[in-house]
Amino acid sequence: MLWQLKDTSRKAALKYVSDTRSQTARKKDPHPAYRVPLDPRLYTPKYPLPQGGRKYAPITKNYHVVTMQLGYKFRRPRHRTQPHWISMMLKNRVVVAQKRVDQWKQLEEDYEHMKTERQFLQRLGQNMEDYESPILQAIQESRKYKQMLDNASNKQGDLE
Repeated sequence: MLWQLKDTSRKAALKYVSDTRSQTARKKDPHPAYRVPLDPRLYTPKYPLPQGGRKYAPITKNYHVVTMQLGYKFRRPRHRTQPHWISMMLKNRVVVAQKRVDQWKQLEEDYEHMKTERQFLQRLGQNMEDYESPILQAIQESRKYKQMLDNASNKQGDLE
């Protein structure tokens, strides 16, 4: 009989052939003694067999990846409160970024003051440009950091 076959894939393919009655007749008399089998040699299923059954929900993780405004990625847990260390990590990153921006703004202001001082000294006949170079170098370094942040945020905008 069909249930004695060793090949499980063929057994699965022929399970509908083992009882040729209608669905209502199967529900009325579900006992195997009442079934009307069809000879398995009369039916050869096409391989691969179609996948049927219930569509299950995809396996989900207990976290999701979030991108900060600064471009950093971190894992935020689902269905529970966020751990304290993650909140502090985010806060510290924001504080460090704000310090860098404040330093950059301060350097820009200092450079503007030096420009006006240079113009004042030129009117007096003095020519001193050596004191501007360290500030200009620091401004260039802080601009590199700002460009890095802008590029990271632009990449995130392209992905969305």
